[in-house]
Amino acid sequence: MRNAEAVYRLYYKRKESGSCTRCTSAAEPGRSLCYKHLDKVNKRMKVQKSKITPILKSLGLCTKCRKTSVKDRTLCLSCSEVASRGGSARRKSKISKGLCARCGLIPPQSNMTHCISCSKKDLKAQRLSKYGITQEEFDQRLVDQQNSCELCNRPFTDDRKPFIDYNHKTGKTRGLLCSGCNGKLGPIEDTQFHEKAIQYLRKYQS
Repeated sequence: MRNAEAVYRLYYKRKESGSCTRCTSAAEPGRSLCYKHLDKVNKRMKVQKSKITPILKSLGLCTKCRKTSVKDRTLCLSCSEVASRGGSARRKSKISKGLCARCGLIPPQSNMTHCISCSKKDLKAQRLSKYGITQEEFDQRLVDQQNSCELCNRPFTDDRKPFIDYNHKTGKTRGLLCSGCNGKLGPIEDTQFHEKAIQYLRKYQS
């Protein structure tokens, strides 16, 4: 009993101090675990899910409620109806619980709605649907540009991520730019605004 009390006291002491409840490292913002232990929890959840799902399917059980028997389906009729009409509700529910809106794992930070893995998947899908660029083509462009912005030549980092620049009239893609250079190109493309901006700056230059 005393050992359990000591464990609980240590747990809340670390939690109140902003430390990871499993080690002395700093916890992620809004979390009680550090990034290392969050990653371990997520990996364990993935392994458990990958082991349980095939067993439920072989037993003819719904992979969600695990009670209703189904034939050649992963979900029962009730869960299928809920899944078809409750996508946005489930997403909001996961976000409210601090989970990834897509896979239900724990994001590294409390202000993130997706984990790192799902964020990368969404970016890949967006590049393919919006620009017609596969991940292999995107990686090749990064290599060709030496992982740096084509305009300012500053290297891409976690804080300075690459953006696909494209012609807003034709939709044709151009190079990979940082967010700063990509934002500055918009007004320049508008020739009327560009000319007015130059006149404005010359007016107040002296």
